[in-house]
Amino acid sequence: MNRLLIAMVCALFALPGLAAASDSLLPQDTTIANGLQVRIIQDHNLPLVSVVLMIPAGAMHDPDGLQGAATMTARLLTEGTADHTALELAQAIEDLGGDLSVEAGTSFTTVSGSFLARDLPDGLALMAEVVERPLLAAEDLDRERDRALGDLSENMAYAPFVASRVAYAQLYPDHPFGWPESGTVESLAAITAEQLQAFHQARYRPRGSVLCIVGDIKPRESSRQAEFAFRRWRGRADAVELPPLPAAWTGVRKVLVDMPEQTQIQIRIARRTIPRSHPQHLALRQANALVGGGFTSRLMQEIRVERSLSYGASSSLWSFDRDAVFQARTFTANETAREALDVAWEVLQGWTAGAWPDEEYQRALNYTLGMLPQALETRMSRAWTLAMMSYYGLQADDMATRAATIQSIQRAQAEAAVAQHLGADGWLVLVVGDLGLVREQIEDFDGGGWDVIEVE
Repeated sequence: MNRLLIAMVCALFALPGLAAASDSLLPQDTTIANGLQVRIIQDHNLPLVSVVLMIPAGAMHDPDGLQGAATMTARLLTEGTADHTALELAQAIEDLGGDLSVEAGTSFTTVSGSFLARDLPDGLALMAEVVERPLLAAEDLDRERDRALGDLSENMAYAPFVASRVAYAQLYPDHPFGWPESGTVESLAAITAEQLQAFHQARYRPRGSVLCIVGDIKPRESSRQAEFAFRRWRGRADAVELPPLPAAWTGVRKVLVDMPEQTQIQIRIARRTIPRSHPQHLALRQANALVGGGFTSRLMQEIRVERSLSYGASSSLWSFDRDAVFQARTFTANETAREALDVAWEVLQGWTAGAWPDEEYQRALNYTLGMLPQALETRMSRAWTLAMMSYYGLQADDMATRAATIQSIQRAQAEAAVAQHLGADGWLVLVVGDLGLVREQIEDFDGGGWDVIEVE
């Protein structure tokens, strides 16, 4: 799953749960014989079930020089197995009236599906088949490589994609957290079927993975069905020793990326910060709701409503297991590049200074709480949330009790989290656009000193 989609899911995951624990949000957990963790939530409103299998096989596990291996492996899982061709797999899923999809992100790969509750055993069997016994054949790799190279060429002409890719590469230079999930032209060309098979053999293992099931089911019965479906899956993913996180720089780094003939610029203002496991992370998330979490947030009000500089301005937090990124984003016409950049920077500077009005903080809190029904109303969103809870190592009742936790965070606590973990150093200001048209406007922003980089 790409970072943009992952960030959207993470934003939903960060929202608080209901004020009191309920059966619809509390999982029943077990570990089956092969070491696979199984988490189940009952929802008897409709005879349906959603399933998410999260496997520790993401871009951060790509072999050095083979960036894109995790994504390419994920693309090939449904392109044929030891038992079925790709067409036969697709027909089997269609016969169930279900769906099955595979996505790779930075930290993990997910296999997800939805089925009629009565068809859960067959759905799990198909899921196990693509996870355990994919062919990962050379001819399929060649075909998917061509598609991936075409997708990459198209995406690299899309300024928002380039902005996200460059932002993470700048924040995590030479570190797997900053590696491009979709790879590069060179790395995609270098990948062989044998290397993907080795990657699959090393990373696709039940111990360390988690299977989350939400729907019209009985927990014990569903656990038995999962144990049967995955009975041949064995082992633990190989340990991967990631390099130390790069040290944050002093002050503000300003980076320009030239994309000629663009009529707009993309602006990203980002900084690394504390991960989801940190006790102040939820306070920081609540602070984010105030500055860029909704239509009434400061960024949206100042950039869109008050000045009509853009249709959109927002901010978000995406957390890895041991680090996180705060990122504000907007876009504007070339003619208003400097004004939009100045306004976005001033909004963030005012936000980090604290002293927020009580009514503004309460409005942000109400927004956060009000989003919960949308965030957790579907079976798939709850299955995803369960998987993310496992990834971050959160308590089983986290989804059900998060509202009370958020409501207990005082404005002063949120301000303190911002002050302590989004300080003056380590900021990245990134502008992507036609530098021939905008560079003169922004040259002396924050004292100048821009680095110009090329993106291949």
